[in-house]
Amino acid sequence: MCQMAGKDNSITSRMRAALGVCVLVAGCVIQTGCDMPPGSPPTASHTMRDQERFLLSLVERNFQDPEAHYQLGEYYHTEGLWDKAEYHLDLALRFAPAYRNAQVALVRTLLDKGDRPAADQVVNRFSRQLSNSPQEMVDLAKALAGGGLDQYALACFNEATRASPSSALAFKELGCYWLGKNDTAKARQYLTRSFELDPIQPDVAEALGQMGVVVEVPHTPVDSGAEVSAQNPASPR
Repeated sequence: MCQMAGKDNSITSRMRAALGVCVLVAGCVIQTGCDMPPGSPPTASHTMRDQERFLLSLVERNFQDPEAHYQLGEYYHTEGLWDKAEYHLDLALRFAPAYRNAQVALVRTLLDKGDRPAADQVVNRFSRQLSNSPQEMVDLAKALAGGGLDQYALACFNEATRASPSSALAFKELGCYWLGKNDTAKARQYLTRSFELDPIQPDVAEALGQMGVVVEVPHTPVDSGAEVSAQNPASPR
């Protein structure tokens, strides 16, 4: 009998200990909700929700921060939430109209959304805003090209040369664009025109020379006063 009682007491003690562990685990679950146990690797959904919360906190901290809206728009783009992405990219451009990354991201979002007419309208709007500035038009074209949007990039390059036919820069960048596409015929055409408009462009002259075009870079005129001084140096004191 004494042995049985001791055995029962031992079993009871183990049961109480197990019950205590269960209560402790249940308390932890109630306190932490459905969070992953400590030490467990975070899932992709947890990571993405954390990223969204962080980006939303940046927007709440400064609603007029174009970078925060751009980053949040890009996040929603990767998630396939086109309308949310478009909304925040529009806001980024409202606060920073010349934000090239946001412009490219908005066009890509509209294309991925399947709304090409809207993408066309957006690029046309950007182009109209920059029609009097070949430098900025070229910057937009290069940004679009860098984003893989060659159709729109080429349209902006062509618009820059059309709106500013005397811009050596516009023709140079268009020539460099075609050179990057290994279309030497078109590259030669536009780089030659750029050199005609501004012959003091050593890089353009070098590119043309590599394509077999013979050009002559004009010499910089030497100041006559400096030349006389060089020929007749002052006597040392």
